[in-house]
Amino acid sequence: MKKKIITVYLCSPYVPKKCFKDFLYHYKRYKSGIKHDLLICYKNLSECEILKFRKKLKGTKHIEFLDTEKKNDFDFGTLKRVAKRYKNYLIFFMNGHSYPVKDNWLKYFYKNHKTKTIIVSTASYESLSSNSRYRFKGDNYFKYFYKIIKYTFLFPLFPNPHFRTTNFLINANDFLSYDFPKKLKSKEEAWMVESGRRSIYNFFKKKKFNILVVNSDNKLFNEKNWFKSETYAYKEQNKKIMSDNHVRKYIKLNKEKKAKKSITVWGRVG
Repeated sequence: MKKKIITVYLCSPYVPKKCFKDFLYHYKRYKSGIKHDLLICYKNLSECEILKFRKKLKGTKHIEFLDTEKKNDFDFGTLKRVAKRYKNYLIFFMNGHSYPVKDNWLKYFYKNHKTKTIIVSTASYESLSSNSRYRFKGDNYFKYFYKIIKYTFLFPLFPNPHFRTTNFLINANDFLSYDFPKKLKSKEEAWMVESGRRSIYNFFKKKKFNILVVNSDNKLFNEKNWFKSETYAYKEQNKKIMSDNHVRKYIKLNKEKKAKKSITVWGRVG
């Protein structure tokens, strides 16, 4: 018998306030397809700010998690504390930029979950190490070469398979088995958890977990075929289940820029 599922949405001051309005609209518009608890997390917010969120949530059944950690240890710090409280649950995590765009969105994740499996909405081969070879506007030569050396040490070169941690379904106890840094102190350290040499993906891959992308056709895709899911940075992303800020940025690109982004994320595939 499968465990209960809890959907976790993170409210924090680090994303535009409009994001919560968008999340709530889409959460109400698209049927999840399966019974679940909605958990709203409040991180680094004042009581006044929390009251504003509560007012918007009036009439929406949910439970709350008030994160008492004062320092910003990013999404992973909060999610780890949630997982400790809800150890016997399956957790579907949504960061502050995310919302569903298809009916049965949660059902697709839940029904495909098995032991030693993580179901994700999007994945990527992109490498911050390889990307650092491009000199960005404003980078002096010292900063440019320092970044190349540093990122080569921290991140694998392309292809660097990893799942994007904007949305994913995982057993809480499995999530807690990952060896997180004691304190996440920078965005760079959070990037390392997602796609560094000791990423959460590489950790579970070594433990023989299946990390699968599910799309709106309710089809599953393994690492070799992630791009074929058409959920992120490939074709028109027409088979996505979830939307996030980078998914939406890709949609706005013209044909030429979409092709360049697709190559950055997947290489030359097709």
